[in-house]
Amino acid sequence: GLAKWQEYYKQGIKKSHLELKKEFNAIKKEQFPFVYEVSKYATQQPFLNLNFAFQAFFRDLKKGKVSYPKFKKKRESFGSYYIGGDQVSFKKEKYLKVPNLGLVKMREKLRFEGKINSVTISQKANKFFASFSVEINEENFHKTHKKVLNTDNCLG
Repeated sequence: GLAKWQEYYKQGIKKSHLELKKEFNAIKKEQFPFVYEVSKYATQQPFLNLNFAFQAFFRDLKKGKVSYPKFKKKRESFGSYYIGGDQVSFKKEKYLKVPNLGLVKMREKLRFEGKINSVTISQKANKFFASFSVEINEENFHKTHKKVLNTDNCLG
C-alpha cells in the first residue's frame, strides 16, 4: 500500500486507502492468489493502518513534527495479525478458534465476558500473544474495575 501510494504521489496522483484497497482487490486473484489462504482481515487491515499512519503524519505536520509513514524493518518490528471479532470463537474457555489456524490453547481464560470486537495476535521471539478488544456491559465493567478514579480538583 505504501509503495503504491508513493508511486502515485510522485506522479501527482492522490489516492485514498479505499481506492488503493479497491485496486489491490482487483488484482489479488491473478497476482496474489495466496491471500485467499488467510482471513480477509489480513489484506484489509494494512490499508486501514496506512490510512491511520497518514492521518497521524498530517496531524503531526501541523504541529511542526515529521512522522512520515515508513516501511517496517524486519529487525525492529514484530509480526502481528488482526482478526475481526466475528471470525473468532472460544472452545471450552481454554481454546481460541482462529480462522485458517484452528484451535490455539490459551495460557489463561478471557477475563471479561462480552462481545469480542477484535483480536490481534502478535509474535515476539518465539512466543505468541493474543490481545482482545472486548465490549462489556456496565455491570461487568463495575465488577472488574472496582477502584474509584480520584480526580484532582486543585484550585489556584
